Amino acid sequence: MSPPRQQIEVAIAVVRDPNGALLMAERPAGKRGAGFWEFPGGKIERSETAAAAAMRELEEELGLRATHARALRVYTHDFPAARIRLHPFLIEQWRGSASGREGQRFAWVDPANASTIGPLLASHARLHRVMSLPRRVVRLTAAHPISRASLHAAAQHGFHGFLLDAANLPPGQQILLARRISGLLPAGGMLMLRGAPQAAAAAHAHAAVAPLAQAPTAGGGAALPLFGVACAALSDLQRAEDADADFAVLDQAIAGPNLTGDRNAMPVYATMGGGNDAAGQHVLVDFDVLLGGAFAMPRAAA
Repeated sequence: MSPPRQQIEVAIAVVRDPNGALLMAERPAGKRGAGFWEFPGGKIERSETAAAAAMRELEEELGLRATHARALRVYTHDFPAARIRLHPFLIEQWRGSASGREGQRFAWVDPANASTIGPLLASHARLHRVMSLPRRVVRLTAAHPISRASLHAAAQHGFHGFLLDAANLPPGQQILLARRISGLLPAGGMLMLRGAPQAAAAAHAHAAVAPLAQAPTAGGGAALPLFGVACAALSDLQRAEDADADFAVLDQAIAGPNLTGDRNAMPVYATMGGGNDAAGQHVLVDFDVLLGGAFAMPRAAA
């Protein structure tokens, strides 16, 4: 019998600027994984909390002193010799200017385009993918008049995510429709398919969205970069997180932003009652509402 795998607790500082860029750094020469890029962070010492460790590592590595840190969900990654448990903290308020205190390169990276830096450290790749999720998503169905022009108009309003709700169609039709929409997406657009996870994989969608009851056995996370679950109510969100989903789509409309988006450990897309765009939240808007101009929103990238 092989010896038990060592488990290492690691705190991560996910620093995000007002434009949505993430602070990433290259592991310097002499360290394991040199040349790979990562979020700043390191091992949690016995005498400190995970939040304190994330803030300490950020200052030691890049010279930023965080003034607030919000816990995100914990991720695990298995290496041959050890299991890493990542405790990420979102940091959007800090003092100082970034500098590579260990001689490492660093960069502010558009989360939707990591091609500007080198390869990501394997244990940080999933967290980076989740942070690349668009803030605003528009819901499409087969009944909508979908065209290249209409999708590009949505992107001009900051909607770079497109949720195709095709669960009522047979898997074959889901694939065909998703592939057609993929060819119409604007640059940087992300297609999410709500339906059969295998259809999303076959259509090369960026993410699959399945009912909560299917989440533990759907296996979408293995075939696609991102996997979400559809939740009927707020009370289902904890079950979605327990099912190891990357994000959730809430069918229940929300009166305000307090229970969605950046208030949760995982991204939650929900329709906001009153038609207002809650700044900093993950918002879901129906295609007809968006094109009809009934949704109050600035014309800015999200």
